[in-house]
Amino acid sequence: VETGRYLQRFAREHKRVALKASFATFTPRPFTPFQWEPMITPEEAWRRVRLVRRVARAGNLRISFRNPQKSAIQGALARGGPGSWRIVYEAYRRGAFHDHWSERLKVEAWMGALEALGLSLEELLGPKDEAPWARAVDAGVLEGFLRLEAKRARAGLASGSCRDGRCRGCAYWWREGWRWCRGLEPSGAEVRPPEPREWHGQLLVVRKVGDARWLSGTEFINAVLRALRRQGYWVRASGGFVARPKVSASPAPPVGVESEEELLWVETSRPVEGLELPLGMELVEVRREKPDWSRLEGAVYLVDGERVVHRFGEPRPRGERVVKLGHLWK
Repeated sequence: VETGRYLQRFAREHKRVALKASFATFTPRPFTPFQWEPMITPEEAWRRVRLVRRVARAGNLRISFRNPQKSAIQGALARGGPGSWRIVYEAYRRGAFHDHWSERLKVEAWMGALEALGLSLEELLGPKDEAPWARAVDAGVLEGFLRLEAKRARAGLASGSCRDGRCRGCAYWWREGWRWCRGLEPSGAEVRPPEPREWHGQLLVVRKVGDARWLSGTEFINAVLRALRRQGYWVRASGGFVARPKVSASPAPPVGVESEEELLWVETSRPVEGLELPLGMELVEVRREKPDWSRLEGAVYLVDGERVVHRFGEPRPRGERVVKLGHLWK
């Protein structure tokens, strides 16, 4: 009610301005101080939605809400344990597909999956006494630190940053063996070597088939970068406060289309000689010459057994069986 009245008052004080307020159900996430907190049910979320809409009325105010049922499904999966895949698989069997898009969301498929597995949405969204997801993933942050942060959050206290020289005791950097963590003795873990001064540029040619065809262009790049880091390669990053990997890639094929040749230019601390990639991805070749992306004008596809040349700007080739064979250069 207070939020609705505040929005109404603010809108009336600024009548010449078009205002928009967006709301979403708070979703407790794993490895955060709120991972043990309960999440409100979709019914309670809809009740609050109606309350805000009834109170906050103004001609220049537009209010939007994220679907509470979608948030509830995300909350149930976010704090699941090693067996949560069964929920996803059962929902998929019942027709759930690309449900992140609101127009494709099939709530009945997810509710049916929970019922078939003997699970209750209320129990999954309720308070947690333990963290079952911690059995599958170790994020490196101490549980005691998270519980302390939860108490500080309830009290309205800010913890601040460890950059001011005071260690907050999260132990993340310490457990990784970094010397940046202040206030704790070295963990004994091998300290990561310093960033190299010499970089080796190479063009990675990767094959993407099977289940890997469902990876988007961004997900494909992230999968390769994670594989490089796992095998001890430094990847050159941009400067600035938030450093991001400096990579360039060929245009990705549509999601669901296999590819015999995906190109990714990356600079690493040493030449890439072999790379263990996720299932369905394979490093085919490593080229040392940087491509001139301006010369790339399209791709070659195999559509239902027929070779098709696709140039950028043209409609994507369609068929029962579509495979990207390679690229078209000027």
